[in-house]
Amino acid sequence: MECGRSTLWRCAIFIVVFARVGLGQDSFTVEADKITISGNQWRQWLSPQGTIEFTNEGVSPNRVGKDINAALDAASFPLGADNTDRGGIRNAGTNKAHAKRIIDGNIDTYWEPKLEDPQETWWVEIDLGRVVTASKVILRFAEEGEGDPFYQFQVLVSDGVNSGAAQLPGYHLVGRTQRPNTQQREFIFDLEPFQRSDPDFVGDVVQMVQVVMLESRLGKAEEVSQAVYEDSLSPDQRGDIEYYGLSKGGREWLIDEETYNLLDPSERGAPRYYRRERPRLAEVEVISIGDNVAMGILDRGGSIVGPHTNQVLSIDGVFVTFYNVTDGVDLPVSNPVVRIFFDLGSVYWLDRVLSLFNITGNGGS
Repeated sequence: MECGRSTLWRCAIFIVVFARVGLGQDSFTVEADKITISGNQWRQWLSPQGTIEFTNEGVSPNRVGKDINAALDAASFPLGADNTDRGGIRNAGTNKAHAKRIIDGNIDTYWEPKLEDPQETWWVEIDLGRVVTASKVILRFAEEGEGDPFYQFQVLVSDGVNSGAAQLPGYHLVGRTQRPNTQQREFIFDLEPFQRSDPDFVGDVVQMVQVVMLESRLGKAEEVSQAVYEDSLSPDQRGDIEYYGLSKGGREWLIDEETYNLLDPSERGAPRYYRRERPRLAEVEVISIGDNVAMGILDRGGSIVGPHTNQVLSIDGVFVTFYNVTDGVDLPVSNPVVRIFFDLGSVYWLDRVLSLFNITGNGGS
């Protein structure tokens, strides 16, 4: 493994590790612009879990992302106490088998609701696997020629806290179309705090995102010629055909096909042919301020020290779980202060420290 000039700053971090594992001088050589380690000696290094990546090509520090798309790695986060489920697609009212395509990072794949299913099923729901501080939600629809954008839709988000008698995630609206849409293929919805927050807090606390298609042009997406309809469109792309009667004065009125065929040719207007709508959602991006390094504290060998037993619930990434700072602690009235110390398990340059509280009384983090 070599550390070249461009990565020498990273190698400086690793030199400290040599002494910890007892590598001799013959195991590595230091030159002016690089450090070369013989064989696979680096596999003996001790490091906090998840901070270093070891490959056959060498060693590199794992990146802590900033301004990330939190939907891309949702499936890497376990859900529930038994860790049997993962984040990702939580549910879809229709065509659930294809729903995961909207968080695969590939604009060429897509989810489309089955228009033959009831309109109330035209929705898809994403679970990020953890709560994030999100600044915006971005929707990208299939490229022109590959599908249509949603004609009318809305976007909702939830922090994961259940509400109502059914105990379902409490969603609130963050964006929707203001008019029928046939051309725009990218929508960016900026998020604002849903609960009372510090004036400097930017974004919203989000774990789940739901996209709901409200309206479709169904079989009348676009009028085409008879030749295009019959020769260029595949059977699944062929939409409605409208038939018209024709008066002697030239006035047309809409009739059904059976009546049209009974009319004398002189009493028939020209049929109108339509392409079927193909509403296809390619990507949903949830832009977060960055990776939360607090979630990996215990895995890295760090700790939380305080006068409680359940303070670990403040770093589990779940907004509905919480710890009560006075639980089991008799605070003196003269100085009711509780100090909690967090050892991150490694050294990080931090952009910000956020404390989240759920003022509804159902939980917090």
